[in-house]
Amino acid sequence: MDGWVGRIEWDAVEVATGATENDTTLVALDDVVILRREVLKGNQMLIQRMAALGPDRRPTAADIAEIQRE
Repeated sequence: MDGWVGRIEWDAVEVATGATENDTTLVALDDVVILRREVLKGNQMLIQRMAALGPDRRPTAADIAEIQRE
């Protein structure tokens, strides 16, 4: 992997037809951008916990109380 810093392997499925496609892409250092992101640990935990509830579920008062206790 001389000159390459990574590899991305992906698979895609078209929901309507079930057709699949996949490929591998090599990543060079020039392809990589690192951005500093300032997110407080508490905010990150809250984002992760809310996401874990699922996209179709609104948090209940009990969910929020449990997250706050943590």
